[in-house]
Amino acid sequence: MPNTRPRKDPYLMAVIVLAIVFVIYWAAFFNYRFSTYQTKYYDAGVQLNSIYEHILYPSELPGLQYLVFGNHISPFSLLITVATAVFGSPYTPFVIQYLALALAGIVAYLVCRDILKSKVAGIAMFVAFLISAGTLGTASFDFHAEAFFPLFVLMAFYMYTTDNRIGFLSFITVTLCLQEAAPAICAALILGLLYYELVYNRGSHGTKALLHNEKMKTLALAVVLTAAFSVFYFLAGRYLISAYSGPYAITPPIMRYLPYIVYQFAAIGNSSAGAAAIYGLTLYFGLVGIAILFFGFGLGGIADPIMTLLFVSPWAYEIFVIHNFGFGVPLYQYYSYVIGGAIISSILGIKLLSDKKSVLKALWGRLISRASPTALGFSTLSMSIVIAMLLFGITYYGSFRVFLLSNVPSGPNFTGVGALLQANIPGNTTVMAAPSITPHLYYVKELELTPNANVQIFTSNGVQNASLSLYWTQPQYIVVDNIYNDLYTMDNANFSVYTYMGDNYTQIAQMHNPNVTIYKLR
Repeated sequence: MPNTRPRKDPYLMAVIVLAIVFVIYWAAFFNYRFSTYQTKYYDAGVQLNSIYEHILYPSELPGLQYLVFGNHISPFSLLITVATAVFGSPYTPFVIQYLALALAGIVAYLVCRDILKSKVAGIAMFVAFLISAGTLGTASFDFHAEAFFPLFVLMAFYMYTTDNRIGFLSFITVTLCLQEAAPAICAALILGLLYYELVYNRGSHGTKALLHNEKMKTLALAVVLTAAFSVFYFLAGRYLISAYSGPYAITPPIMRYLPYIVYQFAAIGNSSAGAAAIYGLTLYFGLVGIAILFFGFGLGGIADPIMTLLFVSPWAYEIFVIHNFGFGVPLYQYYSYVIGGAIISSILGIKLLSDKKSVLKALWGRLISRASPTALGFSTLSMSIVIAMLLFGITYYGSFRVFLLSNVPSGPNFTGVGALLQANIPGNTTVMAAPSITPHLYYVKELELTPNANVQIFTSNGVQNASLSLYWTQPQYIVVDNIYNDLYTMDNANFSVYTYMGDNYTQIAQMHNPNVTIYKLR
């Protein structure tokens, strides 16, 4: 009898080993930052406190409020909350995030290997994903539900290519549960796939026959799901904005929801101030994003620029329409929204180039017409390395500065800070703390960041300028960290933080190495 056992894939084994190394490295990276008090309120403090609020004080989050995590509606984050409760460690969300990114790389390898029939192209795409500035920014900038976009988008695509309708729609649904921006991500995926089918898969039967095939029906069902979730997020957001009524003029941090959809439409055309600077930043971050998304995964990304633009259209919209430059900064998590789509476009582009179907085939000439998926895979690896090196200054150094040039003061006994906090601050209370302290107060009922002179607050009437004297009547405890940052600059003509604290708070605990002071409301 012939041997029917599947042959082992040594490349897959190598990919899995590298993925494990990736997870171990980033777990060590976070542990280093967390244990040396380099994580801040944004976004480690606010995310951890939000998760633990759902675990420890669920009665404080009635109805739809229980779906709000870190200013976003995120049904998926309930699963992260359950896992955190089971493992009982504030490290849990971060490790799960690193696992999700590593798995996304493995899926990129599998999709590339199966579609292009090239293990070399697959491992090149895997490495390109791991070293992409978008991946590094997502991994280094604390925890976000958005970090799961690459995994779920790539899994949805994998199911689509295998004609698994249930699997495809299931991963579309999971993606839509991540947060209120997810419908835009799914819409981009659907548009990119629809474009590919209409332009390259019409065959001899034409567009009419294509519109009635099974893939079109699958995409139509995905459109229905995406539309349904869009309506849900819009209505839920409108309700949450108007629902808060409580003893505080300021909405507690755990109950804040930013109306993402409303802000998106309001931002269109409202960038009149500093037009020259705005257009300069648009050009700069546009070029950075084009390097990451169009060239960072090889020649496939530019095989059909229109297709790639559709797959990464949420990024293009934020940069060129909204002028939301945070989406262009690789130090943040925002490239995770579209990096999955960029990989998909590159894989499809490599297939088009090797099949001589690219709309730019005349431009590429004989070089591309003779290229195999394996050769194009090498282009993926080489181009991703070049892009990574070009962006070293703004991404790699920023992400790895704690290892390359540590800014941790020498000498402080950081292990004593956590014991000091837990010995003096109970969980069922309100605390205002310096940014580096907040991630370690994840267990308190209400956790607030120290304000600055131009602070804006979230009230039942929307975002407004703060009344600082009112703002400071809220916390039962104030924690000041003199290692990295004291209170923000607040001693001005209108309000003095230190005078207010002297009149209303009593120092109850202090340690000098590092210098941390705890005050309690009289």
